[in-house]
Amino acid sequence: MTKISYHTVAWGISHMTDQILTQKVLAELSGSPTLLGAVKEIETISRMSEAAGTLGNESRLILLQLIAGGEKSVEMLSETSGIPVASTSQHLQVLKKSKMVVTRRDGKRVLYRLQNGPIRELIDALHRFAVFHDLQQDSIGSGAAHGIDARALQKKMKTGKITLIDVRSREEYQKGHIPGAMNLPFDAMKSSLGKLPKGEEIIVYCRGPYCVLSVNAVALLRAQGTEALRLTSGFSEWPGERSADVSR
Repeated sequence: MTKISYHTVAWGISHMTDQILTQKVLAELSGSPTLLGAVKEIETISRMSEAAGTLGNESRLILLQLIAGGEKSVEMLSETSGIPVASTSQHLQVLKKSKMVVTRRDGKRVLYRLQNGPIRELIDALHRFAVFHDLQQDSIGSGAAHGIDARALQKKMKTGKITLIDVRSREEYQKGHIPGAMNLPFDAMKSSLGKLPKGEEIIVYCRGPYCVLSVNAVALLRAQGTEALRLTSGFSEWPGERSADVSR
């Protein structure tokens, strides 16, 4: 006779579609703490799988990271991430359905923020794993992305031989930026390439380490034959002085 493990039985119970039947079966098995524990474990794994499926999308991870910095509307998230408004809205609905974000109304706007719970910790854990993975890849010769950290940028800024570009929106730039940086939003960059200084190294930055705008900006500049790097930590983690445009 084939021996069936507790986990096999538990998996079958946890995947029953008839809720009434499931409750009856669990009631009959209430005297088996081991089996009930296995059922709960399988149910937890199932929820973990659902969460992983929700996060298995680059755009949704970018939006979550942006929302982690504070409440934002669909329009602001679209502008900051570079993701079209319609797609941004669709991804946000998926995140809301998965109970990772919540909304509130502010006049005609709908603002999104992180749901209560360890959402931020989950994002940080994924980031640490990604960094670990990149380090492993680099160690076998795959090469690193075209990035520079804050300390290295500060050293370069002292030489004065770089062009530092803030690719965020004008509104974000006015609220605060790295001293000496010029504001050139990504959506205007392609038409302004000819106006950039010649013979200087270009370094771009966006809101934070997960903002795709700086990645896209570097790709655009390099496609045009211009050497460019991105500040990997972004403005949100900049350790130096910050400037604000008080003339707005």
